[in-house]
Amino acid sequence: MFDFYYQLRQKMIDSMQSSLRQVRQILGLGVQELSDLVGLTRQTLNNLECKKSRMSAAQYLAVCAVIEYYTRDKPEQYAAIQTLLSLGDAEGQSTFFSSAKNSSLLKNWFLCFPEDSKITGAFSGEKKIITPEGFEGIAYSHKIFMDDTILGQEGFGGWILQVSDIMRERDNRFLIPLKVIENMQSKILSPEPSAAEFSQRGMRVLTAMQQAGLIEIRGEKSDVNVIGTFVSVFAKFKHTNRLALLTQNEKLARQILALNSDELGGFPIYVARFAEGLGLREWEAAADEFPPQEALRGWDSIVP
Repeated sequence: MFDFYYQLRQKMIDSMQSSLRQVRQILGLGVQELSDLVGLTRQTLNNLECKKSRMSAAQYLAVCAVIEYYTRDKPEQYAAIQTLLSLGDAEGQSTFFSSAKNSSLLKNWFLCFPEDSKITGAFSGEKKIITPEGFEGIAYSHKIFMDDTILGQEGFGGWILQVSDIMRERDNRFLIPLKVIENMQSKILSPEPSAAEFSQRGMRVLTAMQQAGLIEIRGEKSDVNVIGTFVSVFAKFKHTNRLALLTQNEKLARQILALNSDELGGFPIYVARFAEGLGLREWEAAADEFPPQEALRGWDSIVP
């Protein structure tokens, strides 16, 4: 089972271990001093710095506590350590350190646990909305993809509960590109509260779906970004599979719908968005949802 929060926490631990010697030096501590503070033997700390043994979660938390204690009146030292930890990730993606300026390492750690109790939502259908019952046909015939913009949408977790039995009965799973998960992970500790809350909600929904056996994760090293991944995958497989995409991203919806041109052939792609308390609505069928493109005025006058 792919544990998203575990993967995120492990990256934090790995970055800390990769930078442990430099962190200790920034704090001005010797090996014996730091080992005494975190309750380890000198040899154990040496093994961690030399990567002869792997850092545990308890050891990570102990080091974080020392860092926060010694830098509480030295913000410049704390900022230097955060920068160092961001560079310590072998994949170069430790945005959980670099994007969380002036935040607590300990607080960031405890944010990286799912809160399933917060996955809530309600459903009430309307004729113009795709109801859970109406979704059955899509679940039967389509490969259904999701992006992070819909996973974090308020109330989407509740709608997933409504269609979970349908997906199981049809032996179908939602397809989630790995880039979507990485995108949420990179924003989960954002200094912008709304962005962090959105990503955290999306991760909770994703975790609940995973535990229910409703998702399948796919990805390749050649995947560049979320939109590029969706466009390339849909262009490749629209000739052999009926595809559906659930997204709130207008730019992505437009690009995927453009693949429905007659020149490309294949099956028509279904693209839908989520409306809290209602359900799914086709982007294509709701053209009014796309803001109209106003004609650009020239320089004939600057008078309104």
